[in-house]
Amino acid sequence: MNGKDSFNKLPKHMKMMLYILYKNGMWPENEKTSTRGRSLDDPIVINFAEEYVRMEYLVAQFLLHPKQYKFMMQSLLEKNDHYVDVLLYHMTEEDGTIHDVQLYFDITVGYNALRKGL
Repeated sequence: MNGKDSFNKLPKHMKMMLYILYKNGMWPENEKTSTRGRSLDDPIVINFAEEYVRMEYLVAQFLLHPKQYKFMMQSLLEKNDHYVDVLLYHMTEEDGTIHDVQLYFDITVGYNALRKGL
C-alpha cells in the first residue's frame, strides 16, 4: 500500500485536518509547526465552512499532543475583516509546571458562511 492509498483510507475529518496543516505550511512537520497559530498576526487559516469548529479542536489536539492539557475557554476576535477564534489551554509540562497556551485560528470563511445562513 502506498502513501496515497493510506491517505484515501483515512476518515474524512483526518483528511481535513491534514489539509489544514498542509495549507498552513505545517505538514510535514517543520519549524512552523510549533510557531504557527501562536499569535493573532500568524493564525492557522481554516479556509472552508464545513466543520471548521471541529477542525480547530482537532488541530489543537494535534499541536498540543503529547503534553497534558485542559481546554479553558474560547473567544472570537475581529481584525481587518477577519474573524479569529482564540482557544486557551492550560498545558502541564513534565515537571508539573502549568502555563497557558493560546492557539489562533482564522475562521473567516466558516464564520461568514454561518452568518449568511442566519
